[in-house]
Amino acid sequence: MATKPLPLDGIEIGEPDGFPVPLRYGAVEEEHRALREGAGIAGIADLSWRGRLELLGADRLRFLHNYVTCDVKGLTPGTGAYGFFTNPQGRVLSDAVVLAHEDRLWVEVGPGQEEPIAAHLKKYLLADRVEVRSLDDMLPIVVLGPRVEEILGADLSSLGEPWSHGRISVHGTEVELQRRGLMGAPAWTLWVSDSIAAPLVEQ
Repeated sequence: MATKPLPLDGIEIGEPDGFPVPLRYGAVEEEHRALREGAGIAGIADLSWRGRLELLGADRLRFLHNYVTCDVKGLTPGTGAYGFFTNPQGRVLSDAVVLAHEDRLWVEVGPGQEEPIAAHLKKYLLADRVEVRSLDDMLPIVVLGPRVEEILGADLSSLGEPWSHGRISVHGTEVELQRRGLMGAPAWTLWVSDSIAAPLVEQ
């Protein structure tokens, strides 16, 4: 199920993959320069249009490891990895961000890929103690820029490696905060429940 982006003013909305997403906030070159160099700048990227799954069960690490290109078996709580889902012939089905928690895995996949990837995984569930289900109630909101730590009002030193994550208080609200890779600027993903996402972003 797709979730509409947060209602932010002054942006151009499009549907390049069949899902409404912000396309631009102004000149792309100026946006990129500001995010990398601008004092006091923090950009917000709503990724709620991407698919989210979670895997529970004692065999979740070993099971998922077999179907993505990144190392999942070696993940410990608070760590993560980036890779791709592939079919038996090696064709890429979707990219994937995998986050390991104490008792579950969160998996972020491409837009529109939540149900296909869930169905793909369930085909191979035999005696494995694994449950695959939707993570629709948690939204990934990316905050990026050179002074994100100051703007969030949080100490992010514990999240040194890309895709590492942990519980942290942001302006009095506890969220799951993940260091983001592949963004071209310092970036973190706030994983927050649907009910508090909009009020938190407005702060």
